[in-house]
Amino acid sequence: MLYSWNNWQSNAWLERRLRNATQALSLFQHHDGITGTAREHVVQDYAQMLNFGVRSCKFVMQQAVYRLLMEPEMYKPDFKRTYFELDESHWPGLEDDVRPTIIINKSNPRKYVAFHNSLPQWREELVELQVSTPYIKVTDIGNRTVLAQISPVWSWDNLFMNIITPRALTSKFILHFKVKVPPLGLTTYVVNLVSKKDVPSSTTFSKITIMTKVPFFVSLSDYPLEVQFAKLRNFHVQTSSSNVSFTKHGFLKIISGKANFPHVPIHIEFLKYGTKSWFADERSGAYLFLPNGPAKPLRIDNPTVLISEGVLETSVSTGLPFVIHKTILRDDDVEMRNYVNIGDMGNQEIVMRLTTNIMNGHEFYTDLNGFQILKRVNLNKLPLQGNYYPVPSSIYIEDELTRLTLLSAQPLGGSSLTSGQIDIMQDRRLKQSDGRGLGEGVLDNKPVLHMFRLIIESRRNCPQQPKDYAGGSLTANAHRQLQSLLHPIDKFIFKEQNWPGMKDSFGADHHSLDDDFEIGMLQHLPEVYQVGDKRTQDRVGLIMHRTQIDECDISDNYSGKINIRNLLGLQNNAEIFSSPLTFVETNEKITTDHVDFCPMEIKSFVIQR
Repeated sequence: MLYSWNNWQSNAWLERRLRNATQALSLFQHHDGITGTAREHVVQDYAQMLNFGVRSCKFVMQQAVYRLLMEPEMYKPDFKRTYFELDESHWPGLEDDVRPTIIINKSNPRKYVAFHNSLPQWREELVELQVSTPYIKVTDIGNRTVLAQISPVWSWDNLFMNIITPRALTSKFILHFKVKVPPLGLTTYVVNLVSKKDVPSSTTFSKITIMTKVPFFVSLSDYPLEVQFAKLRNFHVQTSSSNVSFTKHGFLKIISGKANFPHVPIHIEFLKYGTKSWFADERSGAYLFLPNGPAKPLRIDNPTVLISEGVLETSVSTGLPFVIHKTILRDDDVEMRNYVNIGDMGNQEIVMRLTTNIMNGHEFYTDLNGFQILKRVNLNKLPLQGNYYPVPSSIYIEDELTRLTLLSAQPLGGSSLTSGQIDIMQDRRLKQSDGRGLGEGVLDNKPVLHMFRLIIESRRNCPQQPKDYAGGSLTANAHRQLQSLLHPIDKFIFKEQNWPGMKDSFGADHHSLDDDFEIGMLQHLPEVYQVGDKRTQDRVGLIMHRTQIDECDISDNYSGKINIRNLLGLQNNAEIFSSPLTFVETNEKITTDHVDFCPMEIKSFVIQR
């Protein structure tokens, strides 16, 4: 997308990098590629290809960001240079010590950070960075101070007897602040060094409480607040709009306090599936899920619970031998992160279960590749594994009063085996082949980060679909949160201290679309030569999709119309044509300002700039 905003010189070789990345990533269209069900040396090759494709994309992205945020007369390209580091806090399996840390000191008293929004709506969201000192001030380019929150960075260590305890990293800290980024645009903020005595009121520090059976020593180095210790007990956390209760194990219990908000008790637990005995004809393996019965609870004893309370974000983390479970509260959003490390657990499959009092019966809903929502029915005549379905991005259960939606940042398997429950798989480690051609077990597990959003919504006065209706749809709030989860704001840390010729933003003139619109693709199209070898005008391909929003949540403001010229900030001489999804030809010219879309409709366009 970032590459598409400019027409690049042929000697930049950026298009070749993108083509190579596309070829590498196309491997993962195959089911064995995306699931990693292959022999160990093949899986290692998959990993190399994936990383090669991602690195190529990152290089092109940061080159494009630099050009978009430079004044044209000051732009002097160096197509071999890396101008920015990308901070990918959502990368699966990424540990904090691998993420870039913004080094702020007396010789480098400021750092510029650019933020990119790939969605066609304005976004004002909390972002997370790692900094080397807690004594900072965040400003925008106009030198206006921005409210910020500083927290320690924690590493969880397995001391002995599977006792997991947090340890503060003294050389880095987490920085949170809100950014406002235009649709398909960029904006820049500055992280500045301040002295201990000059810390502004806009820079706040999280209060840290550790609940444990046996207190231990914690060093926070330069962090200005002390750690408070407490005994294990049920507790609650107050946010700006709600009161959230937790169990003594650090698991979410109930969310309350909002007006007209359903109070739904939630019981979260981790369980494990085993596999059939050695004498069975077939056993679980890379392809087959053949459990030896219902899931059994995993033993958790008395884990250490870490509570970090701040003005922008509050989090509750609990350390278990197989997972670090973290609940994050931001305004009305509830996010859960599981850093899963199945270790050397053999022939076990870990699942997270949410149990509520929602009377959904045998019905639940999952998405189909993030596009449609399908009704699923738990059939007693099928074995347990027959009632599990893919969960690419969302699963929900509902009754006449309440809906519980679980959004996932990564494809997993899930089900609702009992009324009021949602099960979502976390990881699996199997010692044997299942006889489907692989000839190996699944033993090359790596620690992996799973991210979820939990949404509870009232269904009072909502129209009920006919019993035989086979589909479903997310509410506007759930769809917004899903887009935020799947398309996080990109963070580009400028590597130099000074940035002469910098523009404060890109895309401020882009017009925002309704929440039910999303961009499937914005792609620079190959050059086409005509008679006399004259190159055609710069061409861009655009694919737009309008999703189906739940009928209970449809707003009169959802017009179903888009203005492509205003969305992309096109010049008056730009021409827009309809086209097939492959962009191999152009059809009729779009002469009207607005293009109409029906729900679930996809349209593609070619733009000649």
